Amino acid sequence: MRQSLQDIIIDKDNKWRPLLDKQGAALIGQATFKMQHFIGDTGTVFDLIVQRTQIKG
Repeated sequence: MRQSLQDIIIDKDNKWRPLLDKQGAALIGQATFKMQHFIGDTGTVFDLIVQRTQIKG
């Protein structure tokens, strides 16, 4: 994984949003983050969507 992506995923100041179920209710412990990202020498742009689960330990 590229360092830039790791920084986004780990950074707690990013705009993580609650993951919603089909009825629009937030799923506890679930979050999602969407951003535009580019990859490769051609600079192809795509939407990157990351979902995370917070595990209580």
